[in-house]
Amino acid sequence: MALELGRDDEQRSTLTTTETITANFPMIDQNHGIERAIPTPSEGHSTGLEIISVTDQNGTALTFSTDRSNSTEVVRVGDKDTYVQGYKTYVLKYKQHDVTRYYADTNKDEFYWDLNGTQWKVPIRQFTAAITLTPELARAYSQSSCYEGAQGATGSCSLTQEGEVFRVATTELPAGENVTIAFGFSPQTFAQDQASFWERLVSIGLGVMLASGIIGLGVVVW
Repeated sequence: MALELGRDDEQRSTLTTTETITANFPMIDQNHGIERAIPTPSEGHSTGLEIISVTDQNGTALTFSTDRSNSTEVVRVGDKDTYVQGYKTYVLKYKQHDVTRYYADTNKDEFYWDLNGTQWKVPIRQFTAAITLTPELARAYSQSSCYEGAQGATGSCSLTQEGEVFRVATTELPAGENVTIAFGFSPQTFAQDQASFWERLVSIGLGVMLASGIIGLGVVVW
């Protein structure tokens, strides 16, 4: 997994993630592909998850669909008419924005992120992630932490730094266990999150629908 943390022209945080997943399927007609539940923590706002591409290791596009489930975006990769067996590699690339938040208790902007999430239903034999900061963010960086385990666990893991790149690696993660990273930056490194035009439009639409429903109910009661 490779993550690139940056800022856009409005100084809002941006995140581009590329995942390379190699799965070992049983040699029977049982599986059509994989489901990847991408964590999308919002802290009260959308991160605008955009799937850029889903391919194999050679860059060949693969059939996929998406579905929202709680705080995750589930990407289902595979063809319902085709079974897969043995080792198969999937490469997912996606973008998000407003992935940081200011915390008053620490007086820092923080990037607090679940990397693989807790919804894997199979164990992960080997997991690696590289987090790259832009030069501007590297200068504003102050500290980092890494956690590993089931949801709510506080077991630590090791982050190594090579200039602007941080790396974490672990093995034999049981099903449902996750790796979480936390990066601290100087306050006001990032602009506060802002709702996009479409998010504002949806909000207005829901408000109109709610108001219409209340008015309609009042008329019926009258």
